[in-house]
Amino acid sequence: MRRTEDETFYCKLNSRQDITLPHTVRKTLLIEPGVWITVGLVPGTTSIFIKKDIGSLVDNKMVVSENGSIRIPSEITKRAGFCKGDRFRIHVREKDGLILLHKLEM
Repeated sequence: MRRTEDETFYCKLNSRQDITLPHTVRKTLLIEPGVWITVGLVPGTTSIFIKKDIGSLVDNKMVVSENGSIRIPSEITKRAGFCKGDRFRIHVREKDGLILLHKLEM
């Protein structure tokens, strides 16, 4: 059986500051519409982490939309210098349910 960690996925930041996670990623990590997730920047990088919310008091909390999209908070996009059309490679860590988005340089 193939592991999601071994596959390569991509997403793109749209004009509403949303990204859409591929269905396979959402299914593997049980991320369904309406689920609260935590979104933040990995310290010292411009990579974004996404994880199901477990009651964090510090990070940004967002809700997964019906089509699997997640809004990236404006403070994150501004701090990291992201803009509409930026593409990201998605890395999935199944063991702890973490998703990392690494910006692709064009």
